[in-house]
Parts: sequence; C-alpha cells; structure tokens
Amino acid sequence: MRFGQIKLFCGLASSELGTEIGAYLGIRPGSYERKVFSNENIFVRLQESVRGQDVYLFQTMCSPVHDNFMELLILIDA
Repeated sequence: MRFGQIKLFCGLASSELGTEIGAYLGIRPGSYERKVFSNENIFVRLQESVRGQDVYLFQTMCSPVHDNFMELLILIDA
C-alpha cells in the first residue's frame, strides 16, 4: 500500500504544539481560514489541497473545550 505525503493542520488552541511537531518532522503545518460568526458558529476552509495525502490534525482540549472540539470536528469535515 502506498501512502501519500503527510499534511499537518493545527487547531487554534494547539498552534504552538503543531508548529513544534511540524519542525520535528521537517514539515510546515497547513494553513486554513477560520471565521467565527456573530452567532458563535465556526467556519473553516482549508487553504490548500489535501487530496491523496495523509492528513493529521492537532487540537488540544483546553478551555473553551466546546469551541476547540467544534473546530476539530469542522476541520475533520473540511
């Protein structure tokens, strides 16, 4: 089985951790657009293609847990 290139995305709560992990692996974390609407809904759009690549998401579950968890779920769906 052939694997694709590794693509790493870090949630807002774990951007520092993700950057350190990326530096250790020798890759740059991917970028995405994150928007919070006035009703507190979160919108996420990846800024680069992940087709055919192995994608890893990092998000810590620190406070506010609900917002961080929702961002992770929306990143998974993106």
